[in-house]
Amino acid sequence: MGLEQRSRPRLLRRWCDPPVGWVAYERRPAEPLIDLSLLRSRALITTGIAQVAAQGIIALNFVLLSFLAQVPRPLGHTYGFGMSVSELARYTAPSGVISMAMGFVVGLVARRRGARLPLWVAFVFAGAGSFVLGGWHDQHWQVQIGYFVYAIGGGALSAAIPIQVVDAVPAEKQAVSAGMVNLLGAIGAGLFVQLAFVILNAHVGAVIDGQLIYTGTGFALAYYFTAAVSLVGLVATLAMRHGTRDSTVLVDD
Repeated sequence: MGLEQRSRPRLLRRWCDPPVGWVAYERRPAEPLIDLSLLRSRALITTGIAQVAAQGIIALNFVLLSFLAQVPRPLGHTYGFGMSVSELARYTAPSGVISMAMGFVVGLVARRRGARLPLWVAFVFAGAGSFVLGGWHDQHWQVQIGYFVYAIGGGALSAAIPIQVVDAVPAEKQAVSAGMVNLLGAIGAGLFVQLAFVILNAHVGAVIDGQLIYTGTGFALAYYFTAAVSLVGLVATLAMRHGTRDSTVLVDD
């Protein structure tokens, strides 16, 4: 008992010291790699939340589609097409084209109306596509439509958020802010994919040669979770004060 009580503070220090030390270190340099003072800005916080949600949505849709399409139908029962990696391009290639096209569309709209409008529209499309895939994924055409709708939103998300970062901070802070937002996006992608697999692992239908085969219900819930992440991003976007044509940059708003 005494040994357990003595080891507990050491364990707490082991987990707490690195982040505390990192925060203290980042406050010292005149030009830090991660400028924590920028987190006082509502504009950057809302943009960061939107980026976390956006990268989570993008990662989730790609990972879930890979499983959904490649599992053989006899194993998936209500889903699965037994596709190879190259055959998966039937879904990803058309969606990649529309995603690239959305970059041009977002640029044109942002020039006239600001980037916030295409950003919240992007979350609507990404959420709608994810919701469609959650409810209907047993036929090729259903997956193609759902993933195509998502791709409209996914492409617009990738194009709109960098513009929002530029609009959120002064010119001299744009580089470090972009790095911070990209870091948050990477965290969001990893976090939400792991949470999706928590959902899937709670709905395992079979284990074949050590490979988990998830149920259709698990995939439906994972896609609905993705749609919920889109809602979080949409709320963050609606809370933004920047990103409109007449907006001004306010670091401490």
